[in-house]
Amino acid sequence: MLFRSAGLVFSSDGDQKHYGFYPSAGKLRLTRFDGPNVFTWTILKDADSEHYKPGDWNTIKVRHEKGLIHCFVNDQAIFKIEDNGLGEGHVGLAKFRNTEAEFRNFRMAKKIGRASCRERV
Repeated sequence: MLFRSAGLVFSSDGDQKHYGFYPSAGKLRLTRFDGPNVFTWTILKDADSEHYKPGDWNTIKVRHEKGLIHCFVNDQAIFKIEDNGLGEGHVGLAKFRNTEAEFRNFRMAKKIGRASCRERV
C-alpha cells in the first residue's frame, strides 16, 4: 500500500464508526473514529517506527481481540493498545481526503503468517 493518509479499517459499523491504522506524517497512527468529524475522533497512538519505510512497499497488520489491539508493520510489533470503544464489525481499506492510494494483497483471516514479499504501505 502506498500511503498518503490511507490504511486499514476494522470494527466498522459500515458508516462513521471504526478504527483506523495508517501512516500519517511519517508516523504510524491508530485512531478510533466515533463519528463523522475530527471532534469525534480519538488518536489512540501515534508513533515513529524504524520498521516503517515511507515511499516503499510495507506490510501492515492489525490483530483485534476483545479490548486489545495489536498493530504491526513489516512483521514487527509496533504497539499494543487497550481500548473497548468499538466491538466487532466490518474490515476494509480506507483513504482520507483527496488521497490517491495503492493497495495490494489485502487479506482478512483469523491468522495471517509473515509476509512473503513486501507490500507498499
